[in-house]
Amino acid sequence: MIFDDFTIQSKKPSLNGARLVKGFSLLESLVALVIFAVAMLGYIGMQTRGVQLNIESDQREQAIRMVEFLVNAISTNRDARGCYQTILGEHTTQYAGTGNSEDFTCVGAGVIETQSQANEDMDLWDELLKGDNQGGGMINARGCVETNAVSGDMTVTVVWQGLVATEASDNVCAISLYTGDVRRVLSYTISFADLGA
Repeated sequence: MIFDDFTIQSKKPSLNGARLVKGFSLLESLVALVIFAVAMLGYIGMQTRGVQLNIESDQREQAIRMVEFLVNAISTNRDARGCYQTILGEHTTQYAGTGNSEDFTCVGAGVIETQSQANEDMDLWDELLKGDNQGGGMINARGCVETNAVSGDMTVTVVWQGLVATEASDNVCAISLYTGDVRRVLSYTISFADLGA
């Protein structure tokens, strides 16, 4: 067997052509890290805002249910509707919910059975506003019922503490118990037809 001499020649890279890229330099790595950190901060801020808005939405949905509960209770127990009034009513407390430690007792409207039903409704509404009997509730929820002295209409209001600042409401229900710009208010007015005429 005859072996020819051959040599392996390696070519050195030419400095005149394109530069060889062997990896990132320290400066390029730092720039990439800063860009990544800024992007992550933006993402975290967006996620936080999304969670806040989701909680706000859930609280508003619960407030709607609380108002509907009492509106239905008043509508089905019209004879004792005066027993549901908290603002300037016969109750010693001006609101139901967080901060209220009193049971509702009314003897000023309706008959014993309808008064008893109104008291049960108000006590249950008080517990629901406090978050009892449910898996979490609104933050510092309170509820008020006010009767218009002229028209006889009743306004059921639920207030609670939000998470982000908005425009303050001038509704009188528990107005001094929250910071104005995070106070949320949901009201519904019930009108009663005079069926006796």
